[in-house]
Amino acid sequence: MQKTKQTNLERYHANALWFGDHYEELKALYPDQWVGIRDKKVAGANENPELLMIELKSKGVSLKTMYFHFLPTEEKVWVFTPFG
Repeated sequence: MQKTKQTNLERYHANALWFGDHYEELKALYPDQWVGIRDKKVAGANENPELLMIELKSKGVSLKTMYFHFLPTEEKVWVFTPFG
């Protein structure tokens, strides 16, 4: 049986789903930090998203299919109201 290669979008989606499945565990391990998920595992974490990307790039990690998400310790409710 021939294996088909995943597209970048499919890999990104798989990382996002993995993140969702492990959200509570990750929230406990990386409180108030941004995490980068690649190949269904944490590639890096940092409180500053820009520093996280710099760190990952310096290690030669491709950001192409990386899923980034912030893990807050306090849930916040955001309300957006259009003006005009």
